[in-house]
Amino acid sequence: MTNKYLSNIYPLPDTQNVNPGLHRLVNELRQYSAQVMDSRGQALFATSMELLTDLARALDDSEKTSVVEGSGAGRQNAKITSRPR
Repeated sequence: MTNKYLSNIYPLPDTQNVNPGLHRLVNELRQYSAQVMDSRGQALFATSMELLTDLARALDDSEKTSVVEGSGAGRQNAKITSRPR
């Protein structure tokens, strides 16, 4: 197996790079929402922040699950269940 193959099955380094960006974006949205006076605009920012926070949490949970599962069949099952339909 090559590292490229393992990267496709076990994309932990990729999610580790994405997660800090999500947290940074949530912080920026929080700052911008404080500047918006329109209630619909604030609701849009709040919804976006919730969505990105939940996505970051899901990535954290996915990373923890992937590490706990170990090797072999556990990784294959994780790969199969995480594919988009």
